[in-house]
Amino acid sequence: MNYKKLYFNGHATIQMFKRNILVEEIEIVIANGAIIKDYPEDKPYPSFLILGFIKTDQFIL
Repeated sequence: MNYKKLYFNGHATIQMFKRNILVEEIEIVIANGAIIKDYPEDKPYPSFLILGFIKTDQFIL
């Protein structure tokens, strides 16, 4: 998937903080994950549900 910038709404930012998810991890999932559902009619921009995994030293997220 090609993108120039990522924007996170307030809810996403809060959830990332609570779950200890880094922006870099999201970028990896976007680059390597699979789109399993798309929402082309979402406003103001289309959105996607992406399945991806991040390997860490402790476990896979």
